[in-house]
Amino acid sequence: MHQATSVRPFEPERVIRVDDSVAGEDVKLDCGPAVFNLCEKANGMPQMYVVVEGSICVRESAGNGDSLRTMWFGTRVGYFRQKRSRLEHVYGVHYDMDERGGGHPVFHAQMGPVMNFAATIQDQFRLGVDPVNCVGPVLRNVRTPTAQMDFFSVCTQLCADHLMTVNPSASDQRVADAFDDVRSACCFLRGAAHRLPYLNSGGAPNCYRSSHWYDGP
Repeated sequence: MHQATSVRPFEPERVIRVDDSVAGEDVKLDCGPAVFNLCEKANGMPQMYVVVEGSICVRESAGNGDSLRTMWFGTRVGYFRQKRSRLEHVYGVHYDMDERGGGHPVFHAQMGPVMNFAATIQDQFRLGVDPVNCVGPVLRNVRTPTAQMDFFSVCTQLCADHLMTVNPSASDQRVADAFDDVRSACCFLRGAAHRLPYLNSGGAPNCYRSSHWYDGP
């Protein structure tokens, strides 16, 4: 989608690994850390580094046409902008799944710095620049309802945010086709909402507003 962008490490087995600590019919996948070197805006220079790391637990579906179903997940993402001799940490977030009910939305995001990811970038790209924390002491206990942002969903978002133009022209059809391939590659996995009746009944399937993300009467 952009010839100057890259993703490291190159070896697939270092990006997706099976965690043998989970017994039974579930399979836990440890994902990343993967470092994406991207443009901050499409058609720009690739001076943005995004680190994605997480885990996702899956189970084989029982005859409903889907190969795998999500049981739970957790994802951490850190954005860093290279400026001359500085590597500025400009955004950090973790996406989670919480079924405790009450005021906890089942799928949510919480902001917070992930400065330890700077070492991962340095290790993969050998930048030789100084990391600077620009995120600061942000409020961490704000849980914003989100979609299921597992490792694969975040990869799709990164392509959309940084490699796609807002109003693509006819000459960008190859980019649009490539993005369709990215989205299709994620279709092997069904989200975790199949386990939560309040996301499958009433008005939730036809609405998707944040009010449905909370368990309750």
